[in-house]
Amino acid sequence: MAIRVENEDQEKTFVVVVEGRLDHHASEAFFRALERAEETAESYVVDFSACPYLDSAGLGMILLMRDLVDPSIGIALRGCRPEVRRILEIARLQETFPID
Repeated sequence: MAIRVENEDQEKTFVVVVEGRLDHHASEAFFRALERAEETAESYVVDFSACPYLDSAGLGMILLMRDLVDPSIGIALRGCRPEVRRILEIARLQETFPID
């Protein structure tokens, strides 16, 4: 499991790339990655393309991210595998975040 931050759009979009399961074991790495993101971000993306699974702790991390980030900054979820998208939809996160 690894979580890293990448920059897009000349450093205005920060992408949190989740590699591996997003579960309680990943929480420390997830929040360390968020701390590394610049305050100048205009948007955030959580990239799930290398994430095969998330549990309730992973859902909680995404929701806590929403609470920690300035409300004017958008957060999108992308690259979701079918099993991850299903969990996000069961939790009705498509009502809170754009999911690609």
